Amino acid sequence: MRVILCCGCEEDRAGVGGSELCGHATDFTRIRVGRRCQVGQQNADLPTHCEQRDQQRPDDKDAEGDTYRSVSGIDREQIVHAGLILLKPRPICILALFFLASCIVIADPKKRTAEVIRRLRKAYPDAHCALVHSNPFELLIATILSAQCTDARVNIVTAELFRKYRGAADFLAVSQQELEKDIHSTGFFRNKAKNIQAACQRIIDVFGGEIPRTMDELLTLGGVARKTANVVLGNAFGIASGVVVDTHISRISQRLGLTPNKTPEKIEPDLAELVPRKHWIMFPHWMIYHGRAVCIARRPKCDECVLADICPSKTVSHE
Repeated sequence: MRVILCCGCEEDRAGVGGSELCGHATDFTRIRVGRRCQVGQQNADLPTHCEQRDQQRPDDKDAEGDTYRSVSGIDREQIVHAGLILLKPRPICILALFFLASCIVIADPKKRTAEVIRRLRKAYPDAHCALVHSNPFELLIATILSAQCTDARVNIVTAELFRKYRGAADFLAVSQQELEKDIHSTGFFRNKAKNIQAACQRIIDVFGGEIPRTMDELLTLGGVARKTANVVLGNAFGIASGVVVDTHISRISQRLGLTPNKTPEKIEPDLAELVPRKHWIMFPHWMIYHGRAVCIARRPKCDECVLADICPSKTVSHE
């Protein structure tokens, strides 16, 4: 079969390997419509194969207004997926390829978590436990007081509290009502005072006045759940027993797609699976700092977020 090729030549398609350019124009990757090779000038009055096909396709125009057509029967999408670059590639296509490639990598939860850790670690190199304390006992008391209360408020209260109460015995030497007054501004003061005194009593009776160093033992103290135990073990003793989950960590983990769960009891195992054990102690601090500075509850500052491009919740309204 003989056809008019894109260069304007009348050639046997089989003779040129199925190409739509003859041997006179094999150095072209795209060809301007109406500009044919020298041999093809004799067929100038006949439409070429590409011209016939492209009548049903939108034209591409360069800055000078010249019209371009594809030189083969391969669609542009097929060329892009094949990794071929056209003579005048559209920048958006190249950017899209890089974007899609990054999405494929980040789609893996563990790789996404590793990237989150890398970026937050760089963004908050000075992250640390916000509760002011000088020993494990003070950290235990401060963590119990921090339930439903800001760390800043707890630090204000404990500045005076730890001058008055030096150890477990001091907390037991006063009435519950007096202790309630001393911690009143932290909220839920009755329950907190009761729990603090119960914990102090057990620390003296069972653990010889020392803070226990295992999860199971800490959980036997009044007012101590896994979050408090993880805080004490990680920050006072450097023991990575689990991942602390507070309101900031819960919120950010869900926004980043690291967990589908909403309760600390279910979120912690999800994070422990994704976060390397060596980062269990510091990961919560990086997340808390980020939650306070950028990924706040009601109006997260997505435009300032170092995780915006890998966060599936960036475009979601948080109103």
